[in-house]
Order: sequence, then C-alpha cells, then structure tokens
Amino acid sequence: AYKFGKPSEKAPVRLDGYFLSIRRPGEFPVNFWIGKIPTPVGKFSPRSYSHVNPLIGYPLAYQYKVPYNVFTLSSETSNLPLRDRNLGAGTSIYEACWITGLSAFGNLDGTEYMVAIGRGTLTNPEARENKGFQIAGRVGRSFNNWLTAGVSGGIAPYLQHSTGLPSGTSIRDPKHLILGADAGAKFNNLNLVFEAFYNSWDTPQYQSEKNIHAFAWYLEGRYFILSNLYAAARLDQVRYNNITNPATQQETPWGYDITRIEAALGFSPIREVLIKAVIQRNSYDHPAIQNITIYALQAALRFEHLQKFLGMDDE
Repeated sequence: AYKFGKPSEKAPVRLDGYFLSIRRPGEFPVNFWIGKIPTPVGKFSPRSYSHVNPLIGYPLAYQYKVPYNVFTLSSETSNLPLRDRNLGAGTSIYEACWITGLSAFGNLDGTEYMVAIGRGTLTNPEARENKGFQIAGRVGRSFNNWLTAGVSGGIAPYLQHSTGLPSGTSIRDPKHLILGADAGAKFNNLNLVFEAFYNSWDTPQYQSEKNIHAFAWYLEGRYFILSNLYAAARLDQVRYNNITNPATQQETPWGYDITRIEAALGFSPIREVLIKAVIQRNSYDHPAIQNITIYALQAALRFEHLQKFLGMDDE
C-alpha cells in the first residue's frame, strides 16, 4: 500500500506512506504493517482519503500547525513571535506524513487494537533524526452495532536538532505526549464522529513552565438525504493553556485559539465518483487576524468497481 504526498521542486513525486501488510501469519489473531505506516492514534486516518472524507478539510488535530518550534529547542522569546505572526511548526498529529516503523493490530472478541513503534513522531515526522522511537496506539470497541468508542495515546522525543539544549539535557529528553478519546454513532441515515486530544510538549528552555499544553477536539456529522446525496458538517477547535511571558511576567496563551466550522454537500452520480461543495470558516482569537472563509469544490474518482462500470468485467 502507498500514499502520495504533495510534490515539490526537489521531489516531483513524494510518497508519504508505503508499507508491507502481513495478515494473520500462522493464523495468529494479529496483523502487521511494516514501512511508512498509517497514523496509529485516533479514527481519522482511514477516513482521510478524498473518496471517504465527507468534507475536504482535515480536523485541526490532524493537520493544523501550532506555534511551537518542534525542530530546535527554543524559549518563550522565540516561540511567542510564531504565535503573533500566526506561524506554525509542530502539529498535534501530522496525518500528511506517516512515520517509519512497525504496527501490530487486530480484533479480539470485539475489541480492536493497534500498537506501533517507529522513528519520527506524530508532532514532527522529521524527529527520526534524533534516533529515538515513538510508541503509540489505540484500543477501541463496538457496542450494539451502532456505537463505537476508543482511547489513544503516544509518547516520543520530538526534537530534530540538538541546538539550544540546556547542559545535561539530551536531544531525546524532551517528549511530546498525546492522549485521545473517540466515539462514533450511526442512526439510520445519520453518522456522528467525535474525537478529542490532549497534547503536552516538554519545554526545558522555558523559565516557568516544564511543559505546554494544547487541547483539540471535533464533532462531525453526515446525513444521507438520498443514498447518493448527503449533507455534512464539522465543528472543530484547538485551545492553548497560558504561560508566563518573560518580557512582562504576565500570563498569556502560548497560542491563539482557533475554531473552525466546515459544511458540505456531497453527491455521487455514479459509485466511483464523489463531488463535494464545501464552505469552511476559521475564527481566530488572534487580535490582528480576521475570520477566514474558504469555498471549495472537489471531485474524487476511485478505480474500485470501475472495470465493471465500463463493461470490462468478464464475470
């Protein structure tokens, strides 16, 4: 399996994910992925593909970059300008680029599980350069065929470079910790998904705080008006805790909260094609940034069943 990423001048084609799948070796109730493996926490990774995602955007927890430098350790004086200029560095989860490692997953009496170990981290895939490992995973269960719930977690050294480390601190000492919970429900034509994540980054260079925190959550719903026509919406938010500003000694958030509302209509004229019209509104607590509204149209074509549709299936 593989996943393409955004091309660049240096790499006309970029593979963000590729892995070997081993299914139930020796009839054991466990499966393996080896390579650049899918995100092992939360429930969005399988729904991130354009023909599955009911909207166009990703939840903030899976893509939005927070104003904290996860590449080189830095102080409040260096990170607060990122907040003020609305520039991001690390993420809660970077779904756009998978990490290299090994996943073990399966289902035991209705309880699904996934455990992964790899180089790189959810907050910074380039942290593989520190030679540390990320351990992450999820456990979930289905109830009554209409309700699912699960918990996730992961921890890893997140720094990419050793510059700025205090004396006696190793590049693998500062950790990123993520804890999550998710739930899903299906009611006739209505599907609901909820996820929430708590993030903590160790901050050895900060004067007062040993770590900083961010909380991300979203609630998503999709209602099928017809079997091939639906309306969908997602309410999404990232919130930050306060730190001490070394210049003023006053408490201030290390990032400005953001709230996103995205709504869409989706239509499938045939099974292999999905057309989505979307409006997305982003509201910032940033004092200098106005609300940002985005309109988008997307068409997704998948090749599953296409041979049969074109009359090329021999059966």
